Amino acid sequence: MDINNSNFKLTKIKNQKIHDDYINSISLFPSGKIISVSADKSIKIWTNNFDLLQIIQYAHFYPIINVEIINENNFITCSYDQIIKIWIKEENKFKIQEQILNAHKDGIIKVLYYKNILISCSFDKNIKLWEKNKENKYQNITIISNTYSIRSIYLLEDKNIFISSGFNGTKFYNLHNFENFFSIKHITCYNYGDTIERIDDNRIIICGDNIIKIISISNKKVIKEIDNNFGCLGIFILKEKGLFFISGFSKNFKIYRCDNYECIYIENNCHNNLIKGFIQINKYYIVSYSYDKNINIWLF
Repeated sequence: MDINNSNFKLTKIKNQKIHDDYINSISLFPSGKIISVSADKSIKIWTNNFDLLQIIQYAHFYPIINVEIINENNFITCSYDQIIKIWIKEENKFKIQEQILNAHKDGIIKVLYYKNILISCSFDKNIKLWEKNKENKYQNITIISNTYSIRSIYLLEDKNIFISSGFNGTKFYNLHNFENFFSIKHITCYNYGDTIERIDDNRIIICGDNIIKIISISNKKVIKEIDNNFGCLGIFILKEKGLFFISGFSKNFKIYRCDNYECIYIENNCHNNLIKGFIQINKYYIVSYSYDKNINIWLF
């Protein structure tokens, strides 16, 4: 396409089916090993070249929505079954360390780990904080109620800020006391958007429906809106190149410059269903993952 920048090129070097249903989340351990979770209810651990190391079948009763890495030996999963599970590696295999039953009244979209505290959000419109009790088990200590469903949460630890985004807008909280100190109404997430990422020290990017919005953290305002008529689902920031990737519903993804927000590249028909997101597995390779059950590995 004419829009493609001649100085930037992606080459697909691998396509692989890795699950039997939608891939919902992929993340990296500090060692570079990969973990994936799916609507097929399984958790899979991979080498950095997607050779299978471990599979945990029926890890939840319902589709698994998200995985959060704590460290090389621990991770957290959440699901439509309203359960949060904390996993631990023992004898080189991951097993359940703890599970929080009925953690929410609806599907749990995401769980974050912060200084031994868990933060979860759900379709039930609530954000919950979980802290270890005297029995060393997680118990609920705070509930932040909202008018509408929360679709994404994000931490800016160095700025002591916690961010939530949902149908009723984007909210900024003090990470120490979780008081809401700033809100932007109707910023994103009317139907499908569920991703927040950080561009640099002062900018975050949020996608939702057909709109990408860049927000200044210091000025607390929207500094750029970008229309994407194919919908917005996943965001990936390639900081060393000064670029960000946006995926959506039309089986393609777009690449933008971080400085002037110019779209410089479009990769069309690279999956057979919507593209849920991306991860970077080393300085040369990016992985896109999709509801078509496949991953693509891209050399850039």
